[in-house]
Amino acid sequence: MPLFFKHEILTIHGIRTDNNWYTVFKELLEKRSDVRVVNFTYGYFTIWQFLAFWERRRVIKEFHDFYYKNFDPDSPPSVVCHSFGTYIFYTSIRKYSSIKFKKVILCGSILARGVDWRTYFKRKQIEHLYNDYGGLDAIVGLSPAVIREFGVSGKYGFKNIPLELQERITQEKNYFGHSDYFYPLQMKKNWIPKLLSNPKQFKYDQYVLRPEIFDRIYLDNSHGNFHYSEARYHARVDDKGNYFAHYSKNGTNQTDAPISSFRFMTTADSREQADRMGFTATQNGGKLIPGRIDIDKVQIKTCSFELDTPIEPEAKVNISYVFKWRETMTINGGDTDHFIIRDTDNISVSLNFPFTLIGPRIFVVSNGDIVDEGTPKKILERDGTHSYNFDYLNKFNYDALIFYYDGTNYLKSVPNQKEIKGFKKDSGTITYHTCMERDIRQVYLLEAQIEHGNAASEETLYNRLAMFPDGFIIAKDKGKIIGYIELVIWNNIVFETFQEIHDFPLFYDPNGETLYVIFIGVSANYRNQGVGQRLLEIARDISSRFNTSKMQLVAKEGLEKYYEKFSFEQVRELPGFLSGSKYKSTLMEK
Repeated sequence: MPLFFKHEILTIHGIRTDNNWYTVFKELLEKRSDVRVVNFTYGYFTIWQFLAFWERRRVIKEFHDFYYKNFDPDSPPSVVCHSFGTYIFYTSIRKYSSIKFKKVILCGSILARGVDWRTYFKRKQIEHLYNDYGGLDAIVGLSPAVIREFGVSGKYGFKNIPLELQERITQEKNYFGHSDYFYPLQMKKNWIPKLLSNPKQFKYDQYVLRPEIFDRIYLDNSHGNFHYSEARYHARVDDKGNYFAHYSKNGTNQTDAPISSFRFMTTADSREQADRMGFTATQNGGKLIPGRIDIDKVQIKTCSFELDTPIEPEAKVNISYVFKWRETMTINGGDTDHFIIRDTDNISVSLNFPFTLIGPRIFVVSNGDIVDEGTPKKILERDGTHSYNFDYLNKFNYDALIFYYDGTNYLKSVPNQKEIKGFKKDSGTITYHTCMERDIRQVYLLEAQIEHGNAASEETLYNRLAMFPDGFIIAKDKGKIIGYIELVIWNNIVFETFQEIHDFPLFYDPNGETLYVIFIGVSANYRNQGVGQRLLEIARDISSRFNTSKMQLVAKEGLEKYYEKFSFEQVRELPGFLSGSKYKSTLMEK
């Protein structure tokens, strides 16, 4: 039996129990694992009990206690009421504001036609009300003559429905007598669809949120062995539509055997080849684990991660992974991103863009349909980008969240170069600036002089500049670039080789904990003149501005003492950091 239900439905019968309609209704839904039907039964009521005020009051008290024991007002049930059951329902919500319902079906209602429902909708005690009334219901027609506070809404319907409630109060006239509502076909075709469908009308552009997006959600069964207490879906989109994913999940092994690998699936509108997507994971914050590609189809990728330490039954584990899709998000129009939340309790979604979005929303999906929506919170990050954040508590084990936007306010502009305080030297003044695209060619030529065969390509340098413009600083003398430093902000990563981290845009996080020095280089003619020192001072200021807790770099053999002058301390040796290199490297931080 599941620990939660998507739908909970309460039934309240009338004064007679001989037709037993609520049992038939429950049997119609007993095969649905996502539905729980609960019957409130108060026994056979004689006509004298029905007429006695204190007997009616006793049943209302019993109903209050029953509701309290069986339901949570923060996640209320729907309700089906007949005859005297409509009186119990209405009197209870009028007396106890804490009693709430999602959808309400009334049949054979003995409530007055002029009930003012506005108070109960305003107090959020009702979300939607449906009155199934019958023109041949003679018993309802007589009810006001028996008890003055009763009425004939079950024969003629409610009147004077306020304009603001006309979409939330639905009435349907049938030619029914007082007990003609209870045929199984009537319940199955009329009541159940109303109770299980969502009355909200979700508006979105169907060219953006296409039907195949829902199909992709149900392709993914890659995490069926885990129950997750929380999942963090954070991703960054650059001005080319490249998508850099940083996902993490805290889960528990739900099987009876150790789990030695973790499978992951992702889908997107892209023809990217999987071997270029950089699938990488970490287990419990340990070293990076490269992904093994299992499926490499257009728009669908699946990979596996072999774990160093198997996850024992009932053991907890944290899996974090990164990957990228190239040119998959639409820049000048609307687009979507989706996240699987089945078997996950708490979800955090954050998407970061270099521009603002038009109409961003989050849709909640269950059984192939949208059941709820929300609006993400917009945050301006320190690097000038915009993050859209949304936290969700998955109380009913829904299937997925869809991040949606109608369009973007994208206008490509050339940023102004920022000058940073420099210093004078004997032959002139050395100035420091944020790097521009036009500077990349000179930077590449300088790096080629310093690193030779290990130099980064011009494309790689362009990508690093686009990733973090404030962290790419150049030093100039008389218009010539004579030194530079490249930086990335990321979260703590355990690595051994440069190859594991070489795709730095994959790991960039504007809210990361660590400022890492990718590369610092100075022309041979300008060494020992304070240029490197000034570049490291600027890096320290950037670390402070972006509130990182530490700085890291990898020092070549022989340069450890140099960096120690700037308060860097040795952490561990990385003998194989650069493949084919004859010298060792050392991770240092401060």
